[in-house]
Amino acid sequence: MKLWKRHIGLLVVTALLLIFLIGTANAKDCGIGVADCECGDTVVADWTFTGDLGCPTGHGLIIGTDNITIDGNSYGLDGVTPGECAGMGVQRSGIYNKAHHNVVIKNLEIKKFCNGIYLRFDDDAGNIVCRNTIDGCDIHHNGNDSGGDTSTHGIKMLGVSDSIVKSCKVHHNVGKGTSCESGGNGIFLMGTTSGDGGKRNLITHNEIYENTKGGFLTKMKPEYSNVTHNKIWGNGQGGIILRCRKSAYHIIEFNEVTENYGSGIFIGGPDNIVRYNIVKTNRNGSAYTGMVGKYGIGINMGRSDGSFGNRVISNDVCGNAGVDIEVCPECSGNTGDENTCDSVINYNDEGTAGCTYACNKEIDVENLAKELSTQGWVLYGAEWCGFCKKQKEEFDDAFEFINYVDCGPHDNPNPACINAGIGPIPDWVSPNGTHYTGYHNLTRLAQLASAYRVAQQAPTVTPTLSPLPSITVSPTSTPPGFTAIPAIIGLLVIYMVSKRRREE
Repeated sequence: MKLWKRHIGLLVVTALLLIFLIGTANAKDCGIGVADCECGDTVVADWTFTGDLGCPTGHGLIIGTDNITIDGNSYGLDGVTPGECAGMGVQRSGIYNKAHHNVVIKNLEIKKFCNGIYLRFDDDAGNIVCRNTIDGCDIHHNGNDSGGDTSTHGIKMLGVSDSIVKSCKVHHNVGKGTSCESGGNGIFLMGTTSGDGGKRNLITHNEIYENTKGGFLTKMKPEYSNVTHNKIWGNGQGGIILRCRKSAYHIIEFNEVTENYGSGIFIGGPDNIVRYNIVKTNRNGSAYTGMVGKYGIGINMGRSDGSFGNRVISNDVCGNAGVDIEVCPECSGNTGDENTCDSVINYNDEGTAGCTYACNKEIDVENLAKELSTQGWVLYGAEWCGFCKKQKEEFDDAFEFINYVDCGPHDNPNPACINAGIGPIPDWVSPNGTHYTGYHNLTRLAQLASAYRVAQQAPTVTPTLSPLPSITVSPTSTPPGFTAIPAIIGLLVIYMVSKRRREE
């Protein structure tokens, strides 16, 4: 019996080895005009999927040159089972790109690899990766959270600059470990020790949810990225995490960050702008209880050696399990204005204690909509704008009373929006022409309407001249000598008449 079991084990090992060797032997260059792309191939020309591709070992596809497009054509790339994925090296990935530029990966589902997509600089030559685009992909259930620590992520970007991740779903990716490079983030952006990579990336219009750790996390000196118009929810350590103390000059705007364990938005570096975000109902109970994952804080500037000089503007930060906005005692220079929240620690909007506005109370939505319309407020938006849809949802059926202008598509904008000077949307324009950019909750809109109403009701003070007092000259008030004037005139007349008679 023992001999039979040994033979069975040997057969299994042999079979797996043959599968690996066959896959390796068959690996080739591929692409349109070269050869059909199969598992483990190196793509050297544009390629469009014609069906699903299952790859039980190795990388799915390897990028082999610059300036190519891989179009998934709505098909899938399936790793079957991720495997062990242990350590911090190059684990097998659905798409692996080492140091190739101007690569587009679009319309592709990628699942059950260690990393969904791995873009990596050439650490031997020192070349960074530039101008890659990941568009419209569904990247999910990658990574492994058993065994040792991993560095697996949905999208892993190491030394990548000037690249775009847009309109993707990145979810249910797993990993293990507590270090800032450990696996389990939806999108992981890491610079380089030289500081050359990780700059000017755009993360926009994605849905990033239910990943083991962060939705979006940065490490190692990334700068100047724009994280905008994303929906980020249900992640295990936080929503948007600028983890590195040198994560600087990023713009975090127009994101909806909700129901994450830990911090909704964590800002660990200096000189970042956080504006126009909805940061609500983030929860306590993260398995990662360090400074990033603790207590369900809405916006957390909590790194004592890095969270300096950040600007927090017009965010709606409400209903979080911990404090809505918290700044660590050692973190200086963090300022902001026009935020909505109920609780703060070591933070105040300009000119007030706490936030400028409180979170929503009971408001008659229909009456508010009618008042805004009557006063002359106009909301500019578009159907493609997620925050415009969110703004409409605030009013529900009462939105019919709002003065609304649809600005149309990017390539054919409504002239009315151009003439009104509309930039980012949604944009509320007051009756006197002041622009209030971004999504605003009902409480803030009610306060804006109230402030305008009070200004209109205040009496207008018009400067007028008081009438001059009438002056009556009485004999007692006549200056000395003026009473002799008539007598002098009479004497002159008599003198002139007598003189004329003598001459005659």
